[in-house]
Amino acid sequence: MLRRLAQKEKLARHRAFAFTLLPIIVAGLLLWYTERSIAAARAELQDAIRKLDDAHQEAERLKKEAANYQIEINKLQEQLKQVLQKSGQSIEQSQQQMNSLDEQFSALKQKASETVNLEKYFHEIDVIDMAKAGPNSDLLVAVAHSRKTVHYRWGGISPEAGLDSTPFVAYILQKTRGIAVNPDGSKLMSMLERTGQPSDGDIVFYSDYTMFYFHDKEGKPYCVGMTPLGIVALDPAFGGEVRGYAKPVLRK
Repeated sequence: MLRRLAQKEKLARHRAFAFTLLPIIVAGLLLWYTERSIAAARAELQDAIRKLDDAHQEAERLKKEAANYQIEINKLQEQLKQVLQKSGQSIEQSQQQMNSLDEQFSALKQKASETVNLEKYFHEIDVIDMAKAGPNSDLLVAVAHSRKTVHYRWGGISPEAGLDSTPFVAYILQKTRGIAVNPDGSKLMSMLERTGQPSDGDIVFYSDYTMFYFHDKEGKPYCVGMTPLGIVALDPAFGGEVRGYAKPVLRK
C-alpha cells in the first residue's frame, strides 16, 4: 500500500516536472524560431540596404557622367563658336552658304543638261565666214582669239579664272570697243543701243545666254559666244526666247 502510494507520488512529481518543463521547451523553440526569423529579416534588410547603396552609387556615377558629357558639349559648342568667329561667320550664315551651294549645284546640273542639248545646234564657221562679218568682223576675230585664253566658268567674271556667257560679251566689248561694263555684265543690256532687227556684230540677249549675232557665207544666221561647251557658234534657236537685241555701241 505504501509502495503503491510512493509510486503514485513519484509519477505525480514526474508529471509536474514535465508540465513545468514543457512551457520552457516551447518558449525555447519559440525563441530559437524568433531569433532565426530576426536573423533572416536582418540579412534581408542588410541585402536591401546594400542594393540601395549600389543603386545610389550607380545614380551618382550616371549623374557625374551626364555632367561630364554636358561639359564636353559646352566645350564643343564654344569651339564651334570660336571657329565661326574666326571665319567671320555665324551658324545662320553657314546655313545660308550651304543653301547657296545647293542652289549652285542644282544650277550646274541644269547647265550639264543644257550642254548635252547644245550639241545639236552646232553651226560650223570658217575663215570665209569671218571675212564676211562686215564692219564688226573685229568682234568675231576677238572671240576666235579668246578660244585659246578664256574658258567657260559658271558665274565667272574673270578672264583668268573663266567667264560666263554675259561677262564674256562684256569682256569682248571692253577689249574691242573700250566699253566699260561691270564685270558680271548685268547692266550690259541697258547700256547698249537697242535694235529690233539684228545685223552682223549685234548682241542677242537670251534668258540664260548673251551672244554675238552674225551670218555665214551662205547668209544663214548664227550666234557665237561663251557656253558650257566653251566658245562655239550655234544656231540662233538654241537659246529659246529672245529678251532683246542691241548694237555694240553705248546708248546715246
